[in-house]
Amino acid sequence: MAIFLTATFTLVHVAGAQASPSDTADPYRWLEAVNGVRSMAWVKAENTTTMKALEKDLRFAVFYNTALSMAQATARIPGVSFLGGKLYNFGKDLVHVRGIWRHMTPASYHTPTPQWTTALDLDAVSERDNANWVWKGSTFRAACRAAVFAAIAGWR
Repeated sequence: MAIFLTATFTLVHVAGAQASPSDTADPYRWLEAVNGVRSMAWVKAENTTTMKALEKDLRFAVFYNTALSMAQATARIPGVSFLGGKLYNFGKDLVHVRGIWRHMTPASYHTPTPQWTTALDLDAVSERDNANWVWKGSTFRAACRAAVFAAIAGWR
């Protein structure tokens, strides 16, 4: 089971209406200050409203607990990418909540207990940098024999 939340925004055009300069300004630009006091207060209020609506549904507790148990499951077959003779994987678990980029040999992959080598620990880097690094992907450049990873700084 999965829970899907969808938000729909509708733009309405009123015939003959003319926009004034103040109408064309982004009224939510203040939300771009993602760590701002006003932004965080708005997010907390919206979360409270949303949770109250969700919790009214009698199925919510079952859906939530099912999704939580799947997200926290430790028995998973890792999806891997073959890069430069090694198998790479980005994964998260209860210890590595931001995730780790790791690799192993193809021979190790076929064993009951594969031996991973950590290439990048986003939790450790986030702690060191006092930032919230978020994984965005990796690319292998065969001509350069180098792997490039992408991460962005999120908010705390």
